[in-house]
Amino acid sequence: MRQLIILLSALLFVACGDAASSPAATATTSPVERGPSEAPNIRVDIEGLDPAGALLIGQSAEQQYRADEGTVDGSAVVFQRDEPYPAGHYYAYFTSGQGIQLLVTEDQTFTLTAKSIDVVETMQVEGSEENRLLYDALRYEANQQPDFARLGEALRNTQKGSP
Repeated sequence: MRQLIILLSALLFVACGDAASSPAATATTSPVERGPSEAPNIRVDIEGLDPAGALLIGQSAEQQYRADEGTVDGSAVVFQRDEPYPAGHYYAYFTSGQGIQLLVTEDQTFTLTAKSIDVVETMQVEGSEENRLLYDALRYEANQQPDFARLGEALRNTQKGSP
């Protein structure tokens, strides 16, 4: 569990950090050296969900904001525009009320494919190492839930003062 927390913390730090404001970035890194962020082409194909009306919702601290509305391309929703999205943690929300998590970094061309019956377990990621690691971590956490539930129940059944 400790490794999962460290992995998620490091992943979110890398994905959500503002590289432009760090002392190292301002001293040694220019946009030319890093390479320009590309125009986004994020494709989300969730079998069993209607892609019409899907929204890309960004998250900044405790606030959420509407970053974009997707366009339908067959059975998928595509989030595309001329300017890159700010790096960070996003959700693709569907009109059914279901949402999926995704991380947006400098590389903004990737595809997420899954089945709506179990998005985390069936998620396939193409073109984004950060999102592949995110879903690997989410799968690991989901597999640990039965053990956590069992331990929680055992703790609730102990009497005060027992070792």
